Amino acid sequence: MSTLAEAVGQTLADSGIRHAFGVVGGGNILATAALTAAGVHYTAARHEGGALAMADAYFRATGDVALCTTTHGPGVTNTVTALADAAKNRSGLVLLCGDAPVGGPRPHDIDQSALMAAVGVRVVRLTDPATAREDTTAAVRAAREGHCPVALFLPGDLINRPAPDGGTSRTPVQAAGPAVPDGPDLEEVLAALAGARRRCSSPASGPGTRARGRSSASSATASGRCSPPPSWRAASSARAPGPWASAADSRRRRPPP
Repeated sequence: MSTLAEAVGQTLADSGIRHAFGVVGGGNILATAALTAAGVHYTAARHEGGALAMADAYFRATGDVALCTTTHGPGVTNTVTALADAAKNRSGLVLLCGDAPVGGPRPHDIDQSALMAAVGVRVVRLTDPATAREDTTAAVRAAREGHCPVALFLPGDLINRPAPDGGTSRTPVQAAGPAVPDGPDLEEVLAALAGARRRCSSPASGPGTRARGRSSASSATASGRCSPPPSWRAASSARAPGPWASAADSRRRRPPP
């Protein structure tokens, strides 16, 4: 019979999770080991906020649900900025993390469910090993079908509890794919860029030359470079020195004796 952590890791893999990002700690290390044993590719991050942002970017780029995993407490609070952004973007991802024991919080525990509610993230808390596989499957389904982050909490006193075997089967999941504009939509965007008052410069023509036509706008957009209007450059070059000017600048502007 598997432990709760092993059951959760295997069920996540069976539910179509292919990639996980995270920082391991006491609350999630066993579940992370179960994930990798089940074939899920794991990328270790230096910070939980970065791990959550990676999972968010994975969804935005592929349309497939990714997983971020952290320990409890500070491991969860470190994800909040990136998690709020993912929630506002309606990114489908699962946050797998440790949580306070079902028997009662420890001195260092916080109310993680209230924290998730503050940023608009749904919580699935595994409180019964008998239903852990079913609840985990439901969490992944909610993230995938609802296009939203879902937090999956692992109470600290249940991680090593035995969980009934069976219940889920591995099924292929087809990613929706990122939203990419089709031909007509792209033509409209390029036409709008070509007619803009502040046009992007073409890489081949130098930073001071304005792009002309659709091809120039396209290449300039790809390079990401835009030049300021001539009036801005003139005003910048004629700006009087302020108190932040260096001593070398003052010496250069000093008239000869």
